[in-house]
This record gives sequence, C-alpha cells and structure tokens, in this order.
Amino acid sequence: MIVSPRLSRFARIALVVAALGAFALAILPTAPGPENMNDKVNHAFAFFVLSGLAYAGWPKAGAVRIFVLLTAFGGLIEIVQGLDLIGRDADIFDLFADMAGIVIGLVTARLVLRFAPELTEELREKLSD
Repeated sequence: MIVSPRLSRFARIALVVAALGAFALAILPTAPGPENMNDKVNHAFAFFVLSGLAYAGWPKAGAVRIFVLLTAFGGLIEIVQGLDLIGRDADIFDLFADMAGIVIGLVTARLVLRFAPELTEELREKLSD
C-alpha cells in the first residue's frame, strides 16, 4: 500500500517530534509519590502513537522492522532510566507495555490505511482513470 506523499511527510515529521518528546518525558525525574498503573498505560499509548506514525511514514518498511526498531527505542529508554544519573528506574514491564502499544498501533494503522483510500495513492489512481 502506498501512502500519499503528503501524509507520509507529515507522519515522518510528527514521528520525530513525538519520539523526542517521549524520550524527554521518559528521562525527566518523576515527582515523589505513590506508584500507579497509569505508567504502563502511558507507555503503551506513547508507543501506539509512535508505531502508527512510523507505519504511515514508512509503510514499505514493514511491520516487523518497525516493531523491532521501536522496541529497541523502548529498550534504550529503559537503559537510560536505569542509569543512576537521572533518578529513574528501569522496568522490564514498561518495555512490555511499549511492545503491546506497538502491536496495537501497527494493527490500527494498517486498518486505517486499508479502509481509508483517501489517505493512500489509491484515490489518486482512481481519479486519474
């Protein structure tokens, strides 16, 4: 499936901005207080967004490649959080939440692009006939 160049360009720019924002938020010190399960939801949602943008920006890259690269990005975040320098803790369950968000995001992006031809080159081809 070929995504329209305009959507692809927008998704690539948005992905860079979102990834930088997610990384910055992940390494900022947290305020003291009780732990909550929303942390896992936040991780899953962030990687849901990142994977959707990655798939729209690079649909020919394939879901497996995007999954591996974003999982590595999530792993990098956990490694940095595990460093004593920033006052955060690494958590393997955060990475699992990232991976769940990636899968859900990739499936959602594929469905949206499949059933929304106005976002793909299919519309352009139909109009040119």
